[in-house]
Amino acid sequence: MNTYKGNLHATVLSVLKEQELEQKKLNAQLNASLFSHYYLQGDVIVAQENLKITNQEFETKHSINKQLVNISNISNNLLDYARQEKNDVDQAITNTAVAAANVQVAANAILKLTSDIASVFSRIKAEDFGDAVEQLASEANDLMVITAYDAEKTSLLAMNASSSTAKISSNTVFEKANATNILVEKLFKIIVSELEEVSNRITTDNVLIGQTKRKEEKAKGNLKTSVINLSTAELAYFKNNKELNLNLRILEKADANDSYSVSFDTIKSPFKKANQPISNPVEKYFIFLVKEKNKNIFKLNSAEQIVSKGTNNKDFKEIKEFDDSVELSITIKALNDTDGEKLQLGEQYVIIVYAIYKTVYKKHINNFEDFLSIPSLSFSLAHSLIGPDIKTFDIQEERIITPLNETIETTFSFIIQTKTNPDISVIYRCMFLPNYIARQYQYQEKNIEKPYFNLLLAEQVSSGNFIEASLKKDTTKKGEVNTAMYVAKLGAESTDVYGNIMVKGNRYTPVVLTIPLVKPHFLGEYTNAVSNPTNTKSFVFQNWED
Repeated sequence: MNTYKGNLHATVLSVLKEQELEQKKLNAQLNASLFSHYYLQGDVIVAQENLKITNQEFETKHSINKQLVNISNISNNLLDYARQEKNDVDQAITNTAVAAANVQVAANAILKLTSDIASVFSRIKAEDFGDAVEQLASEANDLMVITAYDAEKTSLLAMNASSSTAKISSNTVFEKANATNILVEKLFKIIVSELEEVSNRITTDNVLIGQTKRKEEKAKGNLKTSVINLSTAELAYFKNNKELNLNLRILEKADANDSYSVSFDTIKSPFKKANQPISNPVEKYFIFLVKEKNKNIFKLNSAEQIVSKGTNNKDFKEIKEFDDSVELSITIKALNDTDGEKLQLGEQYVIIVYAIYKTVYKKHINNFEDFLSIPSLSFSLAHSLIGPDIKTFDIQEERIITPLNETIETTFSFIIQTKTNPDISVIYRCMFLPNYIARQYQYQEKNIEKPYFNLLLAEQVSSGNFIEASLKKDTTKKGEVNTAMYVAKLGAESTDVYGNIMVKGNRYTPVVLTIPLVKPHFLGEYTNAVSNPTNTKSFVFQNWED
C-alpha cells in the first residue's frame, strides 16, 4: 500500500474508530442516565406514597382530635357537675344532721312533756275521778301520747334521712370525674402533640417530594441530553461512513434469527473528464465476516490470501454484478467468519468489504493495490423471543370469606400461543409498575403517569420484585390455535418493580418479561421480550385482609 493510500486508510480508520468509541461511550452514558432517571422516579413514587400515608394518618389523628375536644368538654362539664354535687351533698349532710339533732331534741321534750302529763292525769284520775277535769286531763293525755308517737316517728325519719344523706357517694363521683378528666387532658395533649408531629411530617414530605422531583426532572433532562448526544454521534458516524467508507452498513431487521443484510455503495471513478473510459473501476467485490476482536488485525493482505486460496465458497461472499449500490441478505449458513468458523449466535462480528480494481484502472492511476474498507459497526444475531399480547392481560379479584377474616385475592393472567417460541422453554416474569403523580406545582396534582420502562430496565429488576407466572390451563377452543393461560397471584407481601409493598387503592401497570430457560452461557443467543407498559391498561390494587 503506497504512502498516500496508507495514510488515507489510517486516517479514515482513526476517524470512524474514534466516532465508534464515542458512540459506545455515549451509549453507556445513556444507559447510566436511564437507570438514574428510573431509580429517581422510584424515589418520587416512594416520597409520594409516604405523603399519602402521612396525610391519611393526619386525617385519622385529626378526627380523633375532634372527638377528644368533645370528650374533653364533656369531661370538664362532668367535673363541674360532680364538684357542685359534692358541695350540695356536703351541705345537705350538714343540714340534715342538724335537723335530725333538732328533731331529736324536740322529741325528747315531747316525751318528757308526755310523761309529765301522764303523771298529772294519774293524780287527777285518783282525786277527781268522774268530774270534768278528769275528762279534760284524759283528752290531753291521749293527745300527748299520739304526739309522742309522732315525735318518735319523726325523729326516726330524721335520723334515717341523715344516715341516707351521709351515704351519698358524691366524693367518689367527684374523685372519679377528676381522675377521668386528668386522663382525658393527658390524652388530649398526646394527640395534639402527635397531630403537630404528623403535620410537620407532611411539610417535610412535601419538601422531600419537591427535592426528589427536581432531581428526577434533572435526571430526565440528562437522559434527554444523552439521547441527543448519542443521536448526534450516530449521525456524525453515518455521514462520515457514507462519505469515507462506502456507506457500509448492517441493516436492522425485525427478527434477525437466521440472516442479516449488508448494504454498501459501490466505488465510482473520481475522473469526470469525457476522455476517461472507466466509470466503474471495480471488477468484483468480496464480503468478509470478521469477529469483532479480530477486526484490527484483518488487513488487505489477509483478504488477498483468503480470496487467493478460494478453497471454500463460504469463506467470503463474491459479488460480480452490481449497480451504484449493493444490498444483499446473507443467511447464517451461507458465510463463515475469516477463521473458517460458522457464525455463532450472540457473538459480535463486523463486515469488511474487499474490492479488486480492474487492471485497466490500476494502470490508469498507476497504482496496483486493491481496496479494503473500514470495518462496519459490530453486530450480533440472536433468536428474538416473543411475549404475550397485552390484549390478553387480565386482572381478577376473588373475595374469600372465612370464619376469622375476609380477603380479596388478586390474580394477574395472560394467554399465549403454545408454539410462539417453539424451540425453547421460556419463563414469564410478571412485574408491576407503579403509576405516579406528575405535579405541575409542588402541591398541585397534574395527572397520573407511568415511569419509563424498557427491556434494559426490566432485565435488571431483582428476583424479589417480580413473580414468575405459572401455567394454569390449556385454553384452546375447537378450531383454534393451541393457547395456554399463565397466572401470577398477588398477595399482601407483593412488591412493585422498585421493591415497595403494593398499596391497596394504588394503580399499577402489569409488565411481562419473557426470558429463555437455558444455561447462562447460552443466554447471548436469545433476545428477551418485554411488554409495552405505555399501551397497557393499569389496574387498582385491591388485595387486602381483615
